Amino acid sequence: MPISTFRSPRGDLDAYGIRTIYKLEWTPSRPVAVVRMEVEFWRQGPKLQQNADQLTKSRRVAASMSANGPEELRELASNRCHW
Repeated sequence: MPISTFRSPRGDLDAYGIRTIYKLEWTPSRPVAVVRMEVEFWRQGPKLQQNADQLTKSRRVAASMSANGPEELRELASNRCHW
């Protein structure tokens, strides 16, 4: 049975959410369908407020996901690196 993931109305898709989807993709026999997780939706939505240390860690996760994460979310992760 496939798993569907989507961006909530709060726009809370962050680097850690992308990493969670990445981990879900490794679950045997569980394909992941990504819905409404495009860069433009992220740019228009609210952002998680983070202090400098949290932002540094989040950018590190985003950089990893932009290179190794789910292919359909790499552009989004790349944008998270520069926010």
